[in-house]
Amino acid sequence: SNEEAKTAESDTKVVKYLDQEYTLPAKTDRIVITGAVEAMEDAIILDVNPVGAITFSGKFPPMFESITKEATSVGEKMEPNFESILSLKPDVILGSSKAKPEVIEQLNKIAPTIPYSHMSTNWESNLKLLGELSGKQE
Repeated sequence: SNEEAKTAESDTKVVKYLDQEYTLPAKTDRIVITGAVEAMEDAIILDVNPVGAITFSGKFPPMFESITKEATSVGEKMEPNFESILSLKPDVILGSSKAKPEVIEQLNKIAPTIPYSHMSTNWESNLKLLGELSGKQE
């Protein structure tokens, strides 16, 4: 029925990640990575280009060159630059699961924020999440 088709094309999607559900915009093309070096490493694997990413001493290290050519710095790992992030109008923000709650709270005011796990045992969930967000699922 028409009603159902409308709902299917709604403006949001629910993404499940590590037993949490996150309501995100249907299209999550503009991804900002802050705090989660793991997300940057996974972005290389999946060839995901975040609009904003972490710098190290003010620079993108050569290892992240493939994904940061178009990216804007959003600050250092533990010091996100909220203004930069805001100016990028992200659809979704990948924060660190180690970030302080008040940082995640600030980020959530800008865009839905998912704390990206730094636990190596969650690597599959991490890749699946990033694949889902970027549309690069296996």
